[in-house]
Amino acid sequence: MNEKFLIYEAHVPYKLQFLIDNNLYGMDQMNLKEVQFRYPLPSNKNNQIEDSFGFYKETVEEKLILPPKILKISNSPVEMDVDFNGLLFSIF
Repeated sequence: MNEKFLIYEAHVPYKLQFLIDNNLYGMDQMNLKEVQFRYPLPSNKNNQIEDSFGFYKETVEEKLILPPKILKISNSPVEMDVDFNGLLFSIF
């Protein structure tokens, strides 16, 4: 077995290849059908914040929030986990 194989697009990082293959673009809107939110969600008690954001611990169903042991890993106010099957792709 002295055959050499050439790897197609080996120079493209995996995450970038995933985005390209699925017509996803950085900072673009993604349509999702099933998400779970990471703990903790921001609070908006008594509707103190007036905006169209809407992802607050008072407005998100409890079943959509992951257990507290799964924490956010960034400084973003909200993090969501989504399975590949939860992505709704646009077909061009």
